[in-house]
Amino acid sequence: MESRRGQNTGLWGMPFDNAIWQSIAHLGQKFFFPAGTIIRHNQYRGIFYIQKGRVCLSYFSGKGKEVKALYYNQNAIFNEARTFSVLNPDCTFVCVEDCELCFFSREIFKGTDFIRSYPHIIQNLLSTMGEKMLLHYYALTSLRADTDIVNVSRFILQLYREHGKKLTFNIAYSQQDIADILGVHRTTVARAIRKLKEDDILVRMSRYEIVISDLDGLKKVAHDELPDDD
Repeated sequence: MESRRGQNTGLWGMPFDNAIWQSIAHLGQKFFFPAGTIIRHNQYRGIFYIQKGRVCLSYFSGKGKEVKALYYNQNAIFNEARTFSVLNPDCTFVCVEDCELCFFSREIFKGTDFIRSYPHIIQNLLSTMGEKMLLHYYALTSLRADTDIVNVSRFILQLYREHGKKLTFNIAYSQQDIADILGVHRTTVARAIRKLKEDDILVRMSRYEIVISDLDGLKKVAHDELPDDD
């Protein structure tokens, strides 16, 4: 294992619902990785289940630029694609917190015995892989087609929904973290945030807190029509 310092938090921290995998933890192998540990994509052929901690999926361009793609929280699974594919993309998983993981070797998925014994796990696996495919598709299309302020606004809206639809909530994001995920320069993110403040849509967006003053205005900028009524 390699290790690197620093902790990042990102846009695609989707709350994947894989808690059901805890029911088959007895079939897996337990791992503990400290924060900063790098898990190479080509190092393991199997699925990881996060019992505790947080993991980031990063890709590297031909020029060596790192692009953060997805964040996996507690009760999420990751590395499904590597488990069932012969492809070997240049990507890594980084433990952004101390992680307790349960590893399921791809050997247990061979044949039909596992499918017959645990159809609910297979159903959950397919659903999760479908969600991740849609997220990657979104990243390849919308993030390139829309303007920077639209993408930053969508970033904030997703955080708003992940934090219980509160207009004020705590985060742990730097502008550089956001820029890395959106694939833009930090100053581009800073300009977008400044414009949202000037338009009285945001009161504050620091590394530790976001305060939204005009939710409808934020949704309008983001071209977001999802209902937020509870």
